[in-house]
Amino acid sequence: LVASFEASLPEREQMIYRMRFREELEHRDIASKTGLSESKVKTSEKRIRVAFFELMKRHGYFEGYVQDRGGWLRSLFI
Repeated sequence: LVASFEASLPEREQMIYRMRFREELEHRDIASKTGLSESKVKTSEKRIRVAFFELMKRHGYFEGYVQDRGGWLRSLFI
């Protein structure tokens, strides 16, 4: 599921996905390596996270989840 999600991303978002979540680089490091602004990197990351969350929900994950002010990602680590 995760591999097909990554493959479905546009090229730039695949690159950001790989650097952010596989290589665990910081926004500033990704921006430096890609020539994108940190703002564009953060915007792309947000799009990736939302798309991933929606995909997982469609496949039965996060059933009954209600988003709180702290965001959905925070709830995974509490």
